[in-house]
Amino acid sequence: MVGTGRIGFNLENDRLREQPASHASALSSNPRISLVAGCDIDKKTLKKFSKKYPYASTYTEVGKLLQSEKPDIVSIAVDESAHLDVIRAVCRFQPRLIILEKPISPNLDDARKISSTCRRRNIPVVVNHERRFSLDYIEAQRLLTEGRIGTPQAIRANLWSGSVIWKKSAREDGSCSLLHDGTHLIDIIHFLLGTEVSKPSLDHITKNPKGEIDSLFCHALAKKIFVGLEFCGNKRVFDFGIEITGSEGKISIGNGYFKVYTRKPSPFYSGFYSLMRDGGIKRPKKTGYFSRMVANCVEFLDGKADLISPLSEGMKTMKVLYRIADLID
Repeated sequence: MVGTGRIGFNLENDRLREQPASHASALSSNPRISLVAGCDIDKKTLKKFSKKYPYASTYTEVGKLLQSEKPDIVSIAVDESAHLDVIRAVCRFQPRLIILEKPISPNLDDARKISSTCRRRNIPVVVNHERRFSLDYIEAQRLLTEGRIGTPQAIRANLWSGSVIWKKSAREDGSCSLLHDGTHLIDIIHFLLGTEVSKPSLDHITKNPKGEIDSLFCHALAKKIFVGLEFCGNKRVFDFGIEITGSEGKISIGNGYFKVYTRKPSPFYSGFYSLMRDGGIKRPKKTGYFSRMVANCVEFLDGKADLISPLSEGMKTMKVLYRIADLID
């Protein structure tokens, strides 16, 4: 473990979250994995990690950890501004797999350097785009593939968050919702449709008094499918959702909900059809989003499966996000 802060360790203490909710708890709960060490520059955070995982050695320097432990898997959960430096340090010790917390980096230049470094060293990387492993999104993808809602025609994707959507300094430190949360929104669209978002066009933005972007509305294409994107920041709620409209139905999925509507003879109008909710399809109580990511890593190293969220897919998402950012700047 490199990084024992929020997503690396602390979120496993959130009683409302589905567990495991951190890199440490997801790794340690897999029977094929031994959590042997944790590293963080924050000694207070590291001390809390050590109390929970007393059998794991602790370090404040990445190089010393890697030299001493020589791990098969290195999980990186530090601030994205440090991803490139940590990746370079890790790759020198040639682990079998790197788990990288999203977003890949705060800017496209760093992302390309990360990709080049790992490719040159032939080290596979899985990016923690967690919804790819979540059972509700996997079920939604299956329904789309089977044609449950007919031919997909349009997507409306929305993100509301408590932080600003975009500011120019984000290119250095990644501190904006477009990168932190938008990376999930774009990536899961790629996953569900099996194709990339392209040709984004800016529709409307609003700014706060500091000149930062509070809201951003744009549209794009995914092959011939229209994609409407709504990013709204500085809100008092967090909302993440995707609505996929097809020729014969609709899938609505997001944080805490999963609803499917299909074409049925209308109970409201004679001779018409209406969209009626399929009551047999419900969101699973436990989605396994983090544990399934780790399980995929194990299966990959055992030669039984491909990575579901490889670095190449993460790079596609980064390119879309920075095409949008370039429209603003």
